[in-house]
Amino acid sequence: MKLAFVFTQSPFGSSATREGLDALLAATAFVDEDQIGVFFVEEGVLNLRMQSQPHLLWQKDTLAAFKLLDLYEIEQRYSAQDAWQRYALAHENSLIKTRLLPFDELMQKLATAEKVLTF
Repeated sequence: MKLAFVFTQSPFGSSATREGLDALLAATAFVDEDQIGVFFVEEGVLNLRMQSQPHLLWQKDTLAAFKLLDLYEIEQRYSAQDAWQRYALAHENSLIKTRLLPFDELMQKLATAEKVLTF
């Protein structure tokens, strides 16, 4: 894997998620989609919450743009199992499909990336 995009922050506390998603989609113009991995750890799993209501915070729904990962055929998507449990979220209700991994395995997978971008 050449590039890993790691989402560690909740979606509405800063612009990090939006900036990370923009960088991720831009990277697909330069790197083959099979060389890109997307990781959701800690508060980053909250980006996958289907029931988010950003309009209540006067924000645009940028989370729906994660569905573009299917269109761009980015299939290496991982999320930390313990984070889903910590926030009492059901992985079945995820906005997009990710492979659920224990934190240690997720970090091993992340260690194979040449470059890691964290948002």
